[in-house]
Amino acid sequence: SAGAGPALEYAIYSFTSTRSASVTLLLSLCANINGPAAPMEYGIAFNGEVPQVRQFVHESTSTSTSTSTMPSGWYQAVADGVWGASGNITTTVHDLTVTGRHTLRVWLVQPGVVLQKIVVDFGGGGVRESYLGPPESFRAGVDVVGGYDGTNFAGVDVSDVL
Repeated sequence: SAGAGPALEYAIYSFTSTRSASVTLLLSLCANINGPAAPMEYGIAFNGEVPQVRQFVHESTSTSTSTSTMPSGWYQAVADGVWGASGNITTTVHDLTVTGRHTLRVWLVQPGVVLQKIVVDFGGGGVRESYLGPPESFRAGVDVVGGYDGTNFAGVDVSDVL
């Protein structure tokens, strides 16, 4: 379950305070292969908060045997190639009013859940519109191929946070 077991951990730095940082996960296509008793879900939390658990593959709402029995949102997810690119089924909101270092933890609760990308929006205009989210951010220390100039991709000096 989320909060127990192995988790992915990411160190994230915020330079502005926000009560509504949104985190969207892009997850590989999958169905509820383990049945309704063990649905495809993940947990997500910042800084030791209680994990928010999201079930991103829902059961079919069709009651007809002549129509598709695919889960809700399946056709759009197939067109996108991932769960989470359309709608907000894999978006959670977090309070990051304290600036500085934060630890983002993600629990992939069921086997078969594959994380492709994490998009964090600290607010203030939001993430620019793009098909599968923005490109990967540079990591401090490797912002230039073969060198390091002491700043992040936005030109902000990161020596104080390292």
